[in-house]
Amino acid sequence: QSALKESITSTQQRFSQGSIDLMQTLLAETVSLLGKPPGKFALLVLGSSSRNDRLPYSDIECALIYEATAEQAVP
Repeated sequence: QSALKESITSTQQRFSQGSIDLMQTLLAETVSLLGKPPGKFALLVLGSSSRNDRLPYSDIECALIYEATAEQAVP
């Protein structure tokens, strides 16, 4: 029972790390194609990937937080 649990946990962690690696690669490729962003930003991986319990058919939830430019700022 314990070996099975360890195997499942290890598999979930591998899938979770794979999601994070994928997002990092996509972000790097996007910056490579479009250039450096005009302001500060953060790309967060959420949900099961952030908890290290992602499964093969889990969705990938993420959030993009960015610093608004002066033109985008709400008065």
